[in-house]
Amino acid sequence: FLPRDQQWEVYSFSFPGSQYAPRSGWTTESRTEADALDLLQHISAKKEQKIVVFGWSLGSSVAAFVTSQKPDLVQCVLLGNPFTSIRDVALSWTYNVAALYLYLLDAWPTKAFAAKFRVPSIVMSSLEDRVVPVWMHGEIYKQVPVSEKLL
Repeated sequence: FLPRDQQWEVYSFSFPGSQYAPRSGWTTESRTEADALDLLQHISAKKEQKIVVFGWSLGSSVAAFVTSQKPDLVQCVLLGNPFTSIRDVALSWTYNVAALYLYLLDAWPTKAFAAKFRVPSIVMSSLEDRVVPVWMHGEIYKQVPVSEKLL
């Protein structure tokens, strides 16, 4: 999936409002996705080549989003400990009590994004994730429709 004989430049994206990307206002799914798309398009225009997109945990949903929206700009996507949706994570932590589910404004539907992939995909799964249930990593892998994929 990834050529070994090339040099790599790494661009990092911090969620808006975090210590590395100070900004006023609330960090929302739509705001984060828009910022990530802008970054992908900026890098793609600057480098004039396809980009390897990587996201870990919550970042995996952002990586899945940009990959699903701009597959023509993506060479490969790597998702580390992805979750099916943030609501599913919340439900798994609260033993499916629906009240908490109703208060989550953002969905972060990683599983839905993964179903739209058209690029080689790698889903990484650590067996001791303390936040995301391990079964979710497999669900994301199953959802990826391309033949070039690894778990």
